[in-house]
Amino acid sequence: MANRPNILIVCTDQQHWRMNSVNGHPLVRTPNLERLAERGVNFRRCYANSPVCVPARASLMSGLYPSDVGAYDNAAPFDGRRPTFANAARDVGYYCTATGKLDMCSGVDYGFEEVDTKHGHDVSPDITAFFRNPICVKSAPTQETVLREGPPGDRRFLENTLAFLRERSQHLDRSWLAWTGWNAPHNAYRTSQQMLDLYPADCVDLPEMPEGWESFEHPVMRFSRYHRGLTPAFDEATVRLYRSAYYGMITEIDSMVGELLDELDRTGQLEETVVVFTSDHGDMMGEHGLFQKNAPYDGCARVPLIMAGPGLPEGRTVEEPVSLVDLCATMVDLAGADPLPEARGCSLVPLAWGSGEGPAYVYVELNTERLITGVFTVVRGGWKYNEHVDYPDQLFNLAGDPDEWRNRVDDPECAGVLRRLRTLLRSIVDPEQVNDEAFADQDRRLKKLLDGRSFEKATADEEFFGHFSRRLGQEQARQLLRRHFQLRESIT
Repeated sequence: MANRPNILIVCTDQQHWRMNSVNGHPLVRTPNLERLAERGVNFRRCYANSPVCVPARASLMSGLYPSDVGAYDNAAPFDGRRPTFANAARDVGYYCTATGKLDMCSGVDYGFEEVDTKHGHDVSPDITAFFRNPICVKSAPTQETVLREGPPGDRRFLENTLAFLRERSQHLDRSWLAWTGWNAPHNAYRTSQQMLDLYPADCVDLPEMPEGWESFEHPVMRFSRYHRGLTPAFDEATVRLYRSAYYGMITEIDSMVGELLDELDRTGQLEETVVVFTSDHGDMMGEHGLFQKNAPYDGCARVPLIMAGPGLPEGRTVEEPVSLVDLCATMVDLAGADPLPEARGCSLVPLAWGSGEGPAYVYVELNTERLITGVFTVVRGGWKYNEHVDYPDQLFNLAGDPDEWRNRVDDPECAGVLRRLRTLLRSIVDPEQVNDEAFADQDRRLKKLLDGRSFEKATADEEFFGHFSRRLGQEQARQLLRRHFQLRESIT
C-alpha cells in the first residue's frame, strides 16, 4: 500500500462525450472538467464496450466484455461471477466504498461497502429486451416539461461522498477507493430554470443531418427508431428543447464535480487522490434521428474520460481509442493489484505518459432492446467497422466522416481496410454465436419471469402487468403476453 493513491471515481449516466467545453463543444460550459483536465489526462476517444447501462457497467467493473459475463442487456445485470477492480483493490488493502448508481445485483460482493446504492435493473429489468425479433414498439416517448423543481436528484449521492471525504476518509489507516454514481444526464431531460436560461432552446445547436438521410438509414437503426417511437423523427423545436435541458444537466454535473474537487482540496487530499470522471455510455441527442442509447454510433458509444492525480501527467490529451475495460485495468494498476483474471483491457497509465502503447483496438457489442439483431463493432485507428448479423455491414472513416454518414463498405478503395477489420473482429468474437447466445438468454429470462403463471394471472396481477405495460403500453403488453402463453401451451 505504500505510496498508493486514493481513487475517486465519478460515473454519470448517458453523457455524450463531446458535450462539454473540454472536448470542444461551443456552448456547454464545464469549467470544473476543464480544471480536472488541466491537472491530468483527457482521453478523447474512450468507448463503452456496450453503449447500454448494464452491459457497460459490467465491462467497466470486470474488465471483460458483456458477453463474457452474460450481461447482454438491461435485463441481465452483472452477477459478480468475476471479480471487479474494487475486489482487487480491497484485496491489496484499500478501503472501498460506493454510493449512487451501480446498476448491478443487490446483495452481491463487488468489493465495495455500499451506502445508498441503486441497482435499478436488478429489481426492474427492461423487459423490452425480451421482445426483439420481431421487434416490439415501446410506449411513445413523453415528457411534459424540461423544468425541474428543487435540486438535482443526484445531490443526495454527492452529499454522501462529501460526507465520506469530510468525516471518514482522513481517519482511515489505508488508501481508499470511492465510487459515486450519478443518474444525470439520463432522460427524462430535466433541469433548473437557471440552466434553461443559460441555454435558451432557440440558441441551441442541432445535429448535422444530410438531406434525405432517412432514405439511406441503416435498416437496423430504422427498426430501432420504430421501437422507440421516433418515426417520424422529433421536430427541430423538440430536439432543441431536449438539448437545452441536457446541456443544463451537464453544467449541473460539472458544478458537483467542482464541489468534490474543492472538498478534496480543503481536506488536504487532492494531491494524493486520483480523480476519474467518466460515464457508462452517451446519448445520441438527435444524431441519426435517435435519442438515448443502443446504437453503435459515436454519439452514444463514446464517453468522456478524464483522470488526474498522482502518477499521471498534467495537461495531456490522448487521441488513441480506448474503452471501459481499459479503465478497469487502470484502476487495478493504480491500486497496485495483480491484473484481473482473463481481463481484456490494458492499463492506460503508460499511454497517459506517452511512454507506452494503448490497446490495439476497441471492441463494442450490442445485443439489447431496440435492436432486431446483434451489432458488433471494432475501432482501430481512424476506422470503425460495424457488423450487423444478417444485415448490411458498415465501415466509416471517422477522421473524415465523424458523424458516420458515409458507409464505405462497398468502396473498392477501402477493401483492404474492410478485410482487415473483419478479420480482427472475428479474432475477438464469433458474432453469430454471441447473437444466438444473447437471444437464448433473453428467452430464458422471459420464461423464468412468466413460469408458473397463466395469461389470466399475469394480466390480473396489477403490479406484474404494470411492469410490462409501463414499457410497452397496455394494449401491446396484453398482445405479447397472450402470444407468449399461446406459444408455450402449443409447444408443451
